[in-house]
Amino acid sequence: MVRKGLAAVGFTYRALINGLCKNRKSKEARPSLDEMSRLGLKPDIISYTSLVHGFMREGNIGDYREGKIVEACETLDKMTRRNVSPDAFCYNSLIMGPYEAGQMEEAMRYFVRMLERGLLPNTFTYGALICGYCISGDMHEADEYFQEMLSRGLKPNDVICTNLIDGYCKAYDVAKVFSTLHSMLGSGVLPDVQTYSIAIHSPSKRGKMREAFQIFSVLQEKGLIPDVYAYSSLIFLVSVK
Repeated sequence: MVRKGLAAVGFTYRALINGLCKNRKSKEARPSLDEMSRLGLKPDIISYTSLVHGFMREGNIGDYREGKIVEACETLDKMTRRNVSPDAFCYNSLIMGPYEAGQMEEAMRYFVRMLERGLLPNTFTYGALICGYCISGDMHEADEYFQEMLSRGLKPNDVICTNLIDGYCKAYDVAKVFSTLHSMLGSGVLPDVQTYSIAIHSPSKRGKMREAFQIFSVLQEKGLIPDVYAYSSLIFLVSVK
């Protein structure tokens, strides 16, 4: 009976921590971990990961090293001291903050620690790294991790492919824009209007009318309706010719 009562209390605390973190009140949720310990309850991986994820989400505004992000790292240290092993989801949350701030060295530090613990990266992990390198303009590293992801048998999603295409557009690498678009279609990942519009933008800026209209034709063949961004790129291309 006592065990059932403690289990119910533990469930309540986990739900409380998760709810507060989802509502961007991670700091208010953290004392619940200590309360659980005082009651003889051991906080589990779900409780700690909810806090880490919550702090990283709240800390993405401004300098990621400050405030909430530091608290996320402290939570990670606390859980390892209490012999609770972080899982892949926990490390994905830790990678999320630095990559969105373009701090890829810090993101890679957590990625390496993740591998050292024998945890397997998933599509979200690689998506974060690829997006981060695209943001920082390092398309070589972005492609390296894209290829590594494929070699592990992981299927890219539309967000990853769109980030790659956007990165290659900004690097004016039209050939890579095309190859990534074809790779996306070959993998069974269907580009949306935004992806095609981004892909059209690169050849338009480079004055490559045939390539730009070729992508535009594919967009229409797929039954998609071009957006303002796609038309604006083509108008720009025609006006400078």
